[in-house]
Amino acid sequence: LALKTKSPNLHRILEIITESTITICEGQAYDMDFEQRKDVTIDEYLNMISKKTGRLISASLEIGAIVGDATPEQTNAIREFGDLIGQAFQVQDDLLDIMADDKKFGKVPGGDLVAGKKTFLLLRAIALSNGEDKKTLQSIINNDGIEPSRVPEIKAIYEKCGVLQEANGLISGNFEKAVKIAQELPDEQGRQTLIDFTSMLMQREF
Repeated sequence: LALKTKSPNLHRILEIITESTITICEGQAYDMDFEQRKDVTIDEYLNMISKKTGRLISASLEIGAIVGDATPEQTNAIREFGDLIGQAFQVQDDLLDIMADDKKFGKVPGGDLVAGKKTFLLLRAIALSNGEDKKTLQSIINNDGIEPSRVPEIKAIYEKCGVLQEANGLISGNFEKAVKIAQELPDEQGRQTLIDFTSMLMQREF
């Protein structure tokens, strides 16, 4: 890296590596803390995935932009692109856990529910639901998971309260914003690479 990078850029790259490593570790610490807590909010969850998945992707892209001599404005835009992609990717992962074909996804459907994992779907569904549905969803957290046979029941509650549609809306909205950012970048080849990358993620099934 030092041999191929101009000195001022190297200093900035090392700053990003240091800052992003700390941020990603903070996100991982939050994730581990959430495993023990029963009162995680959707805002806390979104903050966690922004620090963890979001910053991992955005830091990689940001460094690439700097090495490619992008302007500060272009670098900031590419970082925002990465943040949007990272959040969408994680929520998409939560959605695929319950909706994807298990042969393609490589996991048992509803594995997050069985493990009692706090996901966007579960936390947001608790906020959207009421009555017995809310109690049922909260019991997943209180009891650290459910039996695999109950996954279809929870999926039905998700469909009823609209959280699956909301998750899809967040994912597609983030991807659309990311594409708009990429379209405004000057380099045609690099611009198309980012757009193709976004398109690939939008269509992923695992």
